[in-house]
Amino acid sequence: MTTVPTEVRTTRWWLRPVIMAGVVLLLLALAGFLRLWRLDQVPPFFHFDEGNNGMDALSVLAGRHALFFPADRGREPMVIYAVAAFTAWLGPTMVAARLPAAIASVGAVLATCWVGTVILADKTASGMLRWRGFVLGSIAAGLLAVSLGQTILGRTGMRANLLPVLVTLALGLLWDGMQRRSLWRVGAAGFVTGLVAYTYVTSRFFPVLLLLFGLTFLFPLATAMARVRSYRRELLLFGAVALVTAAPMMGYFALHPGDFTIRSAEVWLFTSPLSDGNPLSTLARNISMQLSVLGFAGDPSWRSNYAERPLLNVAEAFFFWLGIVVMLWGWRKPANRLLLLWLVVFLTPAVLSYDLPRNTFRMLGMGPAIYLTVAVGMWALATWLSRRIWREPPHPRAPLFSAVIVTGLCMVGVRAVDTTQIYFDAWANEVEAHHAAPNVEWIDMMRLMESRPAEAGEVYIVPYNDVGEYSRTALRYLYHGVTPVHTVDTSLPAFLEEWQLALRQDNANQPVKVVKTMDWAREATADAPGRIPYLLGKYGRFQGSDERKYYRVDSYAELDLEQPWQLFDHLEPITVTFDGGVTLTGVAAGTHGGTQLTTQRALPVTSTADSPLWLALRWRADQAPKVDYRASLRLFDAAGSQVFQQDDVMMGAENQPSSQWQPGSSVESYHLIALPPDLAAGTYELRLIVYDEATLTPTVQVGVWTPEIELAQIEISP
Repeated sequence: MTTVPTEVRTTRWWLRPVIMAGVVLLLLALAGFLRLWRLDQVPPFFHFDEGNNGMDALSVLAGRHALFFPADRGREPMVIYAVAAFTAWLGPTMVAARLPAAIASVGAVLATCWVGTVILADKTASGMLRWRGFVLGSIAAGLLAVSLGQTILGRTGMRANLLPVLVTLALGLLWDGMQRRSLWRVGAAGFVTGLVAYTYVTSRFFPVLLLLFGLTFLFPLATAMARVRSYRRELLLFGAVALVTAAPMMGYFALHPGDFTIRSAEVWLFTSPLSDGNPLSTLARNISMQLSVLGFAGDPSWRSNYAERPLLNVAEAFFFWLGIVVMLWGWRKPANRLLLLWLVVFLTPAVLSYDLPRNTFRMLGMGPAIYLTVAVGMWALATWLSRRIWREPPHPRAPLFSAVIVTGLCMVGVRAVDTTQIYFDAWANEVEAHHAAPNVEWIDMMRLMESRPAEAGEVYIVPYNDVGEYSRTALRYLYHGVTPVHTVDTSLPAFLEEWQLALRQDNANQPVKVVKTMDWAREATADAPGRIPYLLGKYGRFQGSDERKYYRVDSYAELDLEQPWQLFDHLEPITVTFDGGVTLTGVAAGTHGGTQLTTQRALPVTSTADSPLWLALRWRADQAPKVDYRASLRLFDAAGSQVFQQDDVMMGAENQPSSQWQPGSSVESYHLIALPPDLAAGTYELRLIVYDEATLTPTVQVGVWTPEIELAQIEISP
């Protein structure tokens, strides 16, 4: 028997903690870089959940505390109180709203390393094999740190990011506490388990995981009660601490049962478009779709992924599925049972819900287990190869560890480079061009407004509707400028009175010189009929436009804030039925300043340079139109020559093009007609043509069978 010198044993004793500390610091640096670098700039949008969390955090700082925040489909409180703490420190900023989730995502990486060390360790091994748990935990943590999907989600201030770290810590503490018979570790596990209830809706599956895993220890039944009695102190302590910690949340849901299902009811699989009436086939189809992210297909959401990439690349997927086979084969080992149940239970939220065909966001709870399974597969393959290449001894230590470590380092390194390039170069830029970032315009708008000085006398008007309501929370939380800004939903009945009152109050505080309004160019989801530019042009002077990347800023000056504004005084009845399923039922017209004139006589215009005409048209859908129509307003001189044309959309107040109008519905369109300044004096005829915006084919008047109708005559004075 060879005796190891004392100095060698001492060196090895010091070497182990140094290596472990170095690996942990490397993981911390890797995860910290990918989760925290440029956190104030990327993502370029501010997710509506981040805005909602920020607004609730401000409410908490104002003294309004809650256990559950039921607004906006309900949210658990932990992330909100964390955001409140960072907001108190850093102010209401993107970084303050995102730091709690980003730090939790980094913590999940470190927790994965530790839990792998705990549950995958071989306590009976000697020598290098005693490092098995730490090596596999480190590889799993490294892959979790550099995962593209985990990086994208970890940098948004979503409450779900708090779930993986707490679940992982709770399982690690419980495992370690039970093995060591350590009451303080078991008590800590119970406390962390109770905290899980305050994170995210899928946390409700965690007790199921614990229960199922506990039941696996009841076999064989003959000795089950003896094993339960031997651990009764630990089990009672764990359960008591967990229940006491979670009791406030449980009590709230007992008193407000509707809040418990407020979100899950919206995405329940069996009431979704995916359901075919057969629960089993619906469930089987969704299981296959959700599982496909593990190496075969990708989440289509740009908020969670890039270009529908699978969650696992080819190498990761190979080792993952190999790990599944290995753990199923060795299911008698508690670690294998735990990982398998962890995967199945936290896959269930995605399986039972449907708002995307593949939803990695709902799978966040299984993230650490996925990469621990990858590490298990790597170890299994390396062990199999080592036994066949080196027959003696049966467990060659150096070749085995070298193979696993080198493979792990290569996989982490390649993925780290890939994720960094894709996320910060490709995803950060391309995501702006997709509907995944619906409020990226609002972020740019806020920076524009914050750059304007107070003495400019500007007021910003921002149109929004029910979709833009999500963006409004970002504005209310993030905007700190001195320039007044008002959000306006023109579909609300009292919008006009409230809007003009706000402008009058601004004018009383400081004279309003210019009113600027946003024309969202990327998606017409706000003020679809164009009421805001119609009114500002009707009661003010158009000054020009500033083209931005995704919107245009229109400026108006000399607004008349004294007289009450109105869209029109009354509509003159008219009946013009088109064969496309729409009828023109009313018309109102007038000159700049708001004066309404009858269309039965020529409309007088004294100066085309600064006196635009205004026109309001009311439409009725006689049937469901099959196409999207546009209204073309054309001006003809006395000789019948066309001298002017303006084509405008025909949109409902809720952003419905004509193809979405319901039979019998009434829609108004608003038109501000800026006539050419060089028109000669004389009488002109204003005509209307309604045409299919896709094919440019006009619809004709029933009974007359011509596309043009005369709306009014215009008399231009010399």
